[in-house]
Amino acid sequence: MLDISLASEDILSEVTITKIVTSLEKFRVVNKLGRTGCGDIIKNIEKYNALSKIHYVLIALDLDMKESDAVLLAEIERKIKRKEDKLLFSVSVREIESWLLADRKGFSDFLRISESKIDTNPDSLLDPKGKIVNLAKSSKNAEARTGIPPKPGSAAKVGISYNTLLREFVSQNWSIDRARVNSPSLNKTLFILEEMN
Repeated sequence: MLDISLASEDILSEVTITKIVTSLEKFRVVNKLGRTGCGDIIKNIEKYNALSKIHYVLIALDLDMKESDAVLLAEIERKIKRKEDKLLFSVSVREIESWLLADRKGFSDFLRISESKIDTNPDSLLDPKGKIVNLAKSSKNAEARTGIPPKPGSAAKVGISYNTLLREFVSQNWSIDRARVNSPSLNKTLFILEEMN
């Protein structure tokens, strides 16, 4: 078994990347770190790099509005004096939600909507989170329809049950194998992990 620590931007990313890593059955997750945004991860990058002298450390980031994962990673690596080989990065394009949408069958079953409403190339979406909120508005799943979108007039971007319901979806219904077919960025992360030994 390979020991690995995971660092992610938020709890939904943590649940998703944990499922991906543990699905390969060769890793033992020893730490789950971060969960306080990209800025905090970058601020502590040298600590993560130091930890990777002991075992693998996988940092999961959203691309957001950066030009490419290469640009994002170059910015981060400039902040590291000497990058360790066991410090690894996973970049979802543009947000972790695109990886959830990439399992079109699973997500359509979850929301009880037609699969045709879900993009075949979710990595191309500029706002996957907004897409999920809009899809949920027409959901036949009452819990998702009322809990994922924000209440009318609310300044929030998502509803009160957004993270809870999506974490449940990832844990119970999300298929990594179906999702990787529709998401090159997810497939890239899986390839990196599959090649590790």
